Amino acid sequence: MMALNFPNHTIFFATNDKKMNVIRKVLDQAALCIPEGKEDPYQESFCHLAVEAPNKNIIIPDLTKHSFTKEHRFTKQAGSGSFMGAAVTSGDGEALGTLCLVSNHTAVFSEEQVTLLQGYAYIIARALEVEQSQMRDSLTGLYLSSALPSLFENKKEDYTSWSTLYINLRGTRIFNELYGFEMGNLRLQKTAKMLYEAFPAGSLFARAAQDKFIVMLPFTANENPRMATELYTEKLLQHLKEAPCVINKEHHTFVLL
Repeated sequence: MMALNFPNHTIFFATNDKKMNVIRKVLDQAALCIPEGKEDPYQESFCHLAVEAPNKNIIIPDLTKHSFTKEHRFTKQAGSGSFMGAAVTSGDGEALGTLCLVSNHTAVFSEEQVTLLQGYAYIIARALEVEQSQMRDSLTGLYLSSALPSLFENKKEDYTSWSTLYINLRGTRIFNELYGFEMGNLRLQKTAKMLYEAFPAGSLFARAAQDKFIVMLPFTANENPRMATELYTEKLLQHLKEAPCVINKEHHTFVLL
């Protein structure tokens, strides 16, 4: 249906973690040779314009006249072009990705086309929420450990090697007895957030059990997996030391085994 409504544009869906933007699916009608799986730094991607726009939508009829896109490498290679993107958002407004149109010619988008793109983005968002509810832990937002094999199978060829960390957050039972399960859940959520902060884009994170986590780290050919894994682990430990959990104005450090 999108191909019929936007016949002269390449259509693509991308996801991002505010570090990297990854092209997941492409319908290359404008023959721009945008490959699926292509990764770009988030802030260098056109997609971030849609995510960060107040209305979660960006329209650029002429790439050579927009402050961000006029000097972009895509514009320089294409010579001209147009772009429209809509953020794919969850029910609570969190950006799950973007649905975008791009071409190497200028274009004027009608209100009907803008509405259509936003409608398709809404449909994709609802489908993703259903999919993620079956793959993700509802408390932390991390993947369920049962989802890791299929996720790894899809990504393993993108990197030269991988390492796996098994993380156990110690003292959970005692913590919950002292401060209650609500604060215990907050502790787990903060730990999950720190995993994203400590490890590189492309990593896979899962909650294996109540207080146990799995991290799968990807490496390229010019990286030393053992040394890099140790460095990232030290970074996580430093995060945990510097960001204690504050309960009733008392500071409680996170302890990992």
